[in-house]
Amino acid sequence: MICKLCEKEVQRPLTHFKCYHPEINTTEYYDNYLKKENEGKCLKCGKPTPFVNFNLGYRPYCCRKCAQSDPAVLQKKSDTYFEKTGYRHNTQNPNYHNENSFANPEVQKKALETRSKRSEEDEQKRIDAIASTCKEKYGVSCVFQSEEIKNQIRTTKLERYGDEHFNGHVVKEKNETD
Repeated sequence: MICKLCEKEVQRPLTHFKCYHPEINTTEYYDNYLKKENEGKCLKCGKPTPFVNFNLGYRPYCCRKCAQSDPAVLQKKSDTYFEKTGYRHNTQNPNYHNENSFANPEVQKKALETRSKRSEEDEQKRIDAIASTCKEKYGVSCVFQSEEIKNQIRTTKLERYGDEHFNGHVVKEKNETD
C-alpha cells in the first residue's frame, strides 16, 4: 500500500501511522483517503454505522435490527439454509425440532414440572416483576392495557389480514338461504 500522506510504500499501515503520522488516527485516515461513497451509513435506515478497523472499514448496518430486516440478508440466510438442508426455513424442516426443542413432549413435561415446583411466593415475585417492568415501559401493569400496544396490534392485523379484529380464525360468510 502507498501511504497517501508521505507517498511511501508501506507494508504495515498501522505501524507506519503510529510511527510516522501520530497526528492522525486510523479512522481519520480511512475517512479522508479510503472511504467509499455512502460507506458509514446504514444500508437499511441511513443512520451512521460504527467503524470496525482499518482493514474492514465501516459496518454495513447500524444495528442488528436493520441487518436482520434487510431483504438481501434474509434472502442470503434463506439460500444458505436451503443449500445446507433443502428447506427454505427451519419451520419447514421436519428434522429441526431436536431433543431440546419445546416441540418435544419431554421438554414440555419438564417445563411444566419446573413451573409447578415454584412456590407461590416465587410465582408472585415473577408476576410482580413483569407488572413492574410493564408499568415502567408503558405506564400500565399489563401490556394489553396500553392504547399504544392496542393500536399497534390493530394496525398489524389490518395490514396482514385486512381486518383489525382478526383473531386467527376465518369467519365464514353466513349463507342467506340457511
